Amino acid sequence: MSTTDLGRLPAGGSHEMRDKVAPSDTWGVVRSAMMPLASLRLTVVLFALSILLVLAGTLVQVEHDEWFAIYNYFRCWLAVIEIKIFFPTSWQVPGSFPFPGGWLLGTALGINLLAAHMLRFKVTGKGRRLHLGNGLIAAGALLTYIVVQSGLGGGSGSELSPQFNNGLWHALRFMLGMCSLGLVYWLVFSYSQSKQSGAMWLWWLGAIGSVLLGALALWLFAHPDAQLDASGLRILWQLIKGTVAGLVLYVGCHLVFGRRAGIVLLHSGIALMMFNELFTGLYADEAHMRLVVDQTLDYAEDIRSVELAVIDKSDPAEDAVTVIPGSMLQKAYKNKTSLEHPSLPFSIDVVEFFENSELRSRQPGEETPATQGVGLLKIAHRRSVATGVDRDRKVDIPAAYIQLQTQADLDVSGTYLVSPLYTESLIIQGKPYEIVLRFRRLHKDYSVTLVEFVRNTYVGTEKPKNFESVVRLKDPKHNVDRVHKIWMNNPLRYRGDTLYQSGFDPDNENYTDLQVMTNSGWMVPYVACMIVGIGMLAHFLGILRRFLRRQEEAFAMNRNGETQAANAEPINKNSRGWMQPIFLVPAFIVLCSVLYVAKAARPVQEEADQFRIHQFGELPVASGGRVQPMDTLARNTLQALSAKQTFKDKADVSQPAIRWFLDALTQKEGWKDHRVFRIVNLEVLQTLALEPRTGFLYSFNELGKQAEEFDRQIRLARKDSREEKVLQLAQKKFLELSTKVNTLLVLMDVFSHLAINGETPEKIIASLRVAQEKVAFLDKNAAHPLPPNVPGEAWQSVMAAELHGLYADIPAIAPKKKSKLGDSEQKKWEKNAASPAMTAMLNAYRESNRKDFNEHLAAYQEIIEKRAETEANYDQQLGGESSLKPAERMDLRRVSFEAYYNHLSPFYLAMVFYVGAFILVALSWLHWTATLNRSAHWLLWFTFALHTFALVSRIYISGRPPVTNLYSSAVFIGWAAVLFALIFERIYQFGVGNLLAAIIGFPTLFIAHNLAADGDTFEVLQAVLDTQFWLTTHVVCITLGYSTTFLAGFLGVVYIGKTYFVTGADENERQQLVRMIYGTLCFATLFSFIGTVLGGLWADDSWGRFWGWDTKENGALMIVLWNALVLHARWGAMVRHRGFAVLAIFGNVVTAWSWFGVNLLGVGLHTYGHTEGRTKWVVMFAVSQLAVMLLGSMTQQKKSDHETQSV
Repeated sequence: MSTTDLGRLPAGGSHEMRDKVAPSDTWGVVRSAMMPLASLRLTVVLFALSILLVLAGTLVQVEHDEWFAIYNYFRCWLAVIEIKIFFPTSWQVPGSFPFPGGWLLGTALGINLLAAHMLRFKVTGKGRRLHLGNGLIAAGALLTYIVVQSGLGGGSGSELSPQFNNGLWHALRFMLGMCSLGLVYWLVFSYSQSKQSGAMWLWWLGAIGSVLLGALALWLFAHPDAQLDASGLRILWQLIKGTVAGLVLYVGCHLVFGRRAGIVLLHSGIALMMFNELFTGLYADEAHMRLVVDQTLDYAEDIRSVELAVIDKSDPAEDAVTVIPGSMLQKAYKNKTSLEHPSLPFSIDVVEFFENSELRSRQPGEETPATQGVGLLKIAHRRSVATGVDRDRKVDIPAAYIQLQTQADLDVSGTYLVSPLYTESLIIQGKPYEIVLRFRRLHKDYSVTLVEFVRNTYVGTEKPKNFESVVRLKDPKHNVDRVHKIWMNNPLRYRGDTLYQSGFDPDNENYTDLQVMTNSGWMVPYVACMIVGIGMLAHFLGILRRFLRRQEEAFAMNRNGETQAANAEPINKNSRGWMQPIFLVPAFIVLCSVLYVAKAARPVQEEADQFRIHQFGELPVASGGRVQPMDTLARNTLQALSAKQTFKDKADVSQPAIRWFLDALTQKEGWKDHRVFRIVNLEVLQTLALEPRTGFLYSFNELGKQAEEFDRQIRLARKDSREEKVLQLAQKKFLELSTKVNTLLVLMDVFSHLAINGETPEKIIASLRVAQEKVAFLDKNAAHPLPPNVPGEAWQSVMAAELHGLYADIPAIAPKKKSKLGDSEQKKWEKNAASPAMTAMLNAYRESNRKDFNEHLAAYQEIIEKRAETEANYDQQLGGESSLKPAERMDLRRVSFEAYYNHLSPFYLAMVFYVGAFILVALSWLHWTATLNRSAHWLLWFTFALHTFALVSRIYISGRPPVTNLYSSAVFIGWAAVLFALIFERIYQFGVGNLLAAIIGFPTLFIAHNLAADGDTFEVLQAVLDTQFWLTTHVVCITLGYSTTFLAGFLGVVYIGKTYFVTGADENERQQLVRMIYGTLCFATLFSFIGTVLGGLWADDSWGRFWGWDTKENGALMIVLWNALVLHARWGAMVRHRGFAVLAIFGNVVTAWSWFGVNLLGVGLHTYGHTEGRTKWVVMFAVSQLAVMLLGSMTQQKKSDHETQSV
């Protein structure tokens, strides 16, 4: 096929030569001219401008798609920012202002970086050392190029061979074991030195690390079958190659630049990353292949741009295609000019052009611009282009009315409607032509045929757990004809192209959407990430070594002077140390805490004459895509209705959620009187004739008194919602209440029985049809309490099991000769024995028959245990090929432990202890300082252990790394911040670490507690998130960045408070606080940068775009830029102690924006966590931090304004 592209024809014209500026004659003049360019002040200004640009590019995505932000903010030299994006959308503030674009800021940062290296970074190596260093740098650069080129192999596929994977995994296990032994060796020989230098805290950290590493290594050697999956090993191999290149470069830089080698290396990696973004923006192509089964395509479509194709089909062997780019069509429409070309048999005038359109049938008598073709039957209407980053990946459908003028065939002349949905066929002078407005096509040297498409969803949900395409790739030129499987996070790479599994159509099981990326530099971010990581780690380790030397010197001075702190309590040397109050009081407090937890941890004891409802709560149920205990389902449902996990009965006695759950399911007498619906809106209460009461909890019966009015309000609200009207607050609350009621009714339907009206055949058929529709609805939207007869089959509701049993007895439906079927097929057609057992148990409860309930419960438990054993044997036979995710397996030990975890509520206990520790810290400010501080410290370590137990429990229950959603991120942020704060307390020992651990640990767990109201905190993951490798690396690392940035900010708050609002603040403590802020910011920069880059690598591995300027990505980048800004401001002496602390506090605002704020925008591929109604809390937190910054900037120091030496 020959193609003429009018958009690529030469425009003519001459090129002007630029004047060359002669370089200056002396290096001194050049140096003087370059000094302003190398200034750290310029660096800080550029960082600040970059943060503002990223913020603007994030906010603009509320009204425009991400590509608008990319091309108009980030990949341009000058951006025009509208003022209205900084205000609520309803305000519509007019005006705009110019601002440096991404390319201009990137260029300026590059020049600043280059000038700084030319002027400030002196070569320290000499002679052979210098030559060897330069040689290694050259070798490292060559190795980097080879690694990048290794991603452009000509073969197809992206996975490593099984033999290579096996060898790589054994090598990694061996290296892990050697690292563990090396750490033990260091611990043995450094113990005495650590004790003498006062660095025992570091020794103990190493000891804990060696134990964990050793335990992991031993477990891996004891379980040789446990191995990272092929996808994870592939990514790890790419990172290992980048690491090798980075290490060679570091050794060379160390020989040449000495102590500054780390900074030189990390700057080089950042420059490489910036170059990659420029290269990608200029040369990378992103397109889609959208296929149905058995369809073959040899091109991909760029859905962001269109073209008008005029196809001459007169040659049977080859079509002659003339392509007019969409930009030319728009220009012709705007300028009212005609499009002509020798390859076209007509001229084209663009009458109307729509970037996004909707086509509908033309009504009789309705006017239309079209005079020919499909435009006589269809009408195109302009629609607004997509706003925000559409999570459903909807595509704008362009359309145009074009007027064709030809002298050769007057019958063809006229106005046509062109659209990607229709093709116009014409005959001009006997030649057949086709005209179509289509997405821009990128033709390939290979073809792709969709052989099969598979989509699996989690049980009881529409959430995909996996979708994959089996394709045949053909390239006759290179003799390639192979079948490959493409699924999420596992792309297919071929000759510079990468094919990713992008999407699917829920209404078409045979349709797939493959994203095709052409990017020869896709390996660059992997290498750059490791180069920056090695450089940053080397630089910060150098800072840590200097810090340890200062600590050793201070420890030696204190030991020689044998001084005692002024606020320390005297120790009686004549008595045993452990008998003194400074030891007895902390020990007593911790002992009391241990006893309190032990009491709460006792399992619930149920007597024989009681309903064993807690054992019922341990029964498994498939809900939300995972197998969980009934107790979890009961708690989550009650939490959704009442914002509580307990309720009060008629006697005003608090009862567990599982009792309400059973009362509602069985419709036991009095269940409608349980007050479980929380209604706080006064207008809703007034409409339903309800009086406000304490707790705002109301019963089903109370809602039913105004059922007709309630239904009417729901209908009105839904009508306004369908018409896209702005809903009033009361209407939103009515819809929320309707959702709560429906949640309960659907749950009751799950356990309800099949009702068949058997009076007439017609009524039987109608009843069966209703039952089938209800079962189909429940299968996709409700819990499933009954496990299947055969492993791997779907769980069932009671109604579904009864309907299946009914069909099994109908000869016309069930197989006539079941005896000839295999065992598994026979069991599929057997009635589910769990259904009558469940029914009998619930009937006994409804009738208040304790004995029968407990007996039927025991019988049901036996059924469950046998099926769990059968499923485990089945999975073992499959040998890891099971389609079930870990959360979908019926692991009774895990289910039972989750019920126990719910009963213990360890995070709630930790919240209580964090409050207790804060009280002890506050009391230590008044009296008995050392004893109460030590008591708080010991209690905090115990609380941290409890916090850790809860975190590990969640990992065991979910089978996932610690952070998978917004709830778990809050838990982990608090955990990490508490750990760092306690380590600070062990190092500095003046109470600040205790204070920070308490004031960060409690709020983060309180935030998590409120986030739990959104539903199941162990929710299953979308297919794109279902990767243990990236959840373990990127998500954990970025969350550590959040945690350490918050910790640095709160250290800044403490500094401001101690320095300007506390009388008698110690100068040494202030200096130590600044050092704590500095060290924390170094860690924050390391974690946030590496985590952000790893997130980009995950995005590249998932959909082929390392950096897409998505809202969540931008939020993470803002944290990196802000931390870098603060450190550079400190290094450049632009701020001293107070300014440094104030800047660190603003890091809290930036982190809160990235963590929560971007979710409030409601756009973005990475946006997770429903945060409606929480805007005010984020704003209040930001305002509070800004207020502290303002006070710290305006208030004078309590004692003096003396500044100590910089860190």
